[in-house]
Amino acid sequence: MKKINFKYAALQNIYVLYLTFFAAIAEILYLLASGEERLVLIFILTAIAVSLYNKNMIIILIAAIIFVNLVKYGVYGAQRLRGRRENYDGISQDDTNTKVANLVNDKNTVTRDLKEKIPEEEAKLNKLKSHVTTLNSLINQTDQLNDTLKDNEELYKEQNELLAQVKQKNADLKNQISQAQLAISGTPS
Repeated sequence: MKKINFKYAALQNIYVLYLTFFAAIAEILYLLASGEERLVLIFILTAIAVSLYNKNMIIILIAAIIFVNLVKYGVYGAQRLRGRRENYDGISQDDTNTKVANLVNDKNTVTRDLKEKIPEEEAKLNKLKSHVTTLNSLINQTDQLNDTLKDNEELYKEQNELLAQVKQKNADLKNQISQAQLAISGTPS
């Protein structure tokens, strides 16, 4: 039985080679899409240089990916920080200071305008408060009128009941008067 050296087994695995190959292709496509043709050239030159010393394609591709990323984020990143005073949008520090000063001036202008409008708005608010007070008073008067109407309805019912009783008493009284007249006139009933 052949002994497998696990130390270098990953460097001879076909799946690791495929994964590394696709990572290298993705890196090259990303560099081309971001306009970094110089880095693509550095990737190819690094791969050629490493292939002179090692014939393992996994090592060649990984070394090229690592070296290109070191150049990209190391050298170019340092130049961006050291050489230019630009923020992430590409606006210089002076432009940023100007924009900040303009924003502060705009804030002061808006604040001043709002302070000028405060008395007008307070007058409108006071007018609205007086209207609310008037409406509340009208609501109270309406409630009082409703109570008065309810009392009047009850009085109307009581008056109708009294009128009915008076009519009944009147009819009874007429009956008694007619019986009394008959009794006086002497006609037996």
